[in-house]
Amino acid sequence: MGLIEVPYNYFNHLMRLSLLYFLFCGVLSCETAPNAEALSAPSKESDVSIVEKRKAKNSEATFSVDEIREPSQPSSLPGLEQVAVKERMRTSFSIYKKGTYTAISPSGLRMRDKPSLTADVVGKVPYLGMVSIVDIYKVVKDTLNKDAKYKGYSHSHLDKNIPGDWVLVNYEGNEAYVFSAYLTYGFPNWDSKPWRHKDYAINSISKDCILEIHENPEMNWYGVFKKEDGFFMKPIQMSYRILHQKNMLSSCIVNATPSKNLGLCFGTLKEVDTQWLDMTASWIKLEYDSLYEPKFAKLKDSSKEKLKALNLDVQKSGGDGFELVLTDGEISQVLEKGLNLEPYWPETIHLAGDIDQDGKMDFYINYISHDSIGDAILYLSSEAREGEIVRPVAINQRGYCD
Repeated sequence: MGLIEVPYNYFNHLMRLSLLYFLFCGVLSCETAPNAEALSAPSKESDVSIVEKRKAKNSEATFSVDEIREPSQPSSLPGLEQVAVKERMRTSFSIYKKGTYTAISPSGLRMRDKPSLTADVVGKVPYLGMVSIVDIYKVVKDTLNKDAKYKGYSHSHLDKNIPGDWVLVNYEGNEAYVFSAYLTYGFPNWDSKPWRHKDYAINSISKDCILEIHENPEMNWYGVFKKEDGFFMKPIQMSYRILHQKNMLSSCIVNATPSKNLGLCFGTLKEVDTQWLDMTASWIKLEYDSLYEPKFAKLKDSSKEKLKALNLDVQKSGGDGFELVLTDGEISQVLEKGLNLEPYWPETIHLAGDIDQDGKMDFYINYISHDSIGDAILYLSSEAREGEIVRPVAINQRGYCD
């Protein structure tokens, strides 16, 4: 069989087509696959631009917090299962909440047309008046009394500065700016304790939880002051403000004027004579041999002798705490310790004497738990019922805010 002859022209044409194909592939590969140096340059530029954009965005936002929001339900797709996916969003952060706020300045809270202490006064929110903040995110930070001492307040490190924000509020349909150091969230709480006597209240002159502050505007406030020749009672003025610390609303600062040598701050709806008081003892610190092993703890003999002089004794109570027993003749009375369920110990007899001026012994006593949560309770003989020597009429709880 002989060889098949391929025409020369056909073979030459096939070779040309093959050459053109390889040249086309080479050009295409050069355009779509640049070298490493050319590839890295635009990538670096893109990364830098992204980082710069993120830095700029973060510098503009002072506070932010992640918030989880449920998306709207997807449209119905036959044959496909609906899956709800949570979407994470960035939203602004505010130390304020939406809702009602209460003015806690006893003299009323001035409303101004601009966020400044020098702005015109356009109204006043009365003591315990209710307002709402128009925009909880738009505030103007300020510090009042930078050069003036906060008169009457006993904590020197907080005397000179009153930090807070100017916030736009709505009061009875009128909008204006007020200073937030004199606003507390929610409603007043001064009459919430079930067995607290309606005619009496006590306050602790310190940083305290706003929920435990007595704010009854009808109360007459009196102070028992220790002087060199005895104890004297006279009227005092109460004031309150919220402490702003590190972008949060902290404790309430309770202030009395005057406050020097103040031993008891109490309010009453009754009229009280301002005079020298017959006081038997003050500031008796009770000492136990162990506060950390309550089942085996005992009151030291030195403290027992001090209590005996006041007709008081201690006994174990339920929950490994201690309670005070007051005796007068044939009557013995266990003093109530408040409403807290923690094991409580009588810690300090702040005052023992005739506080209500009826000729009989009264007591102002502080209790404390193992968690350092305590109650200060005022017991008055003038309010005692049949079979009682004294009666608890006011309580100031100290501890954690709810």
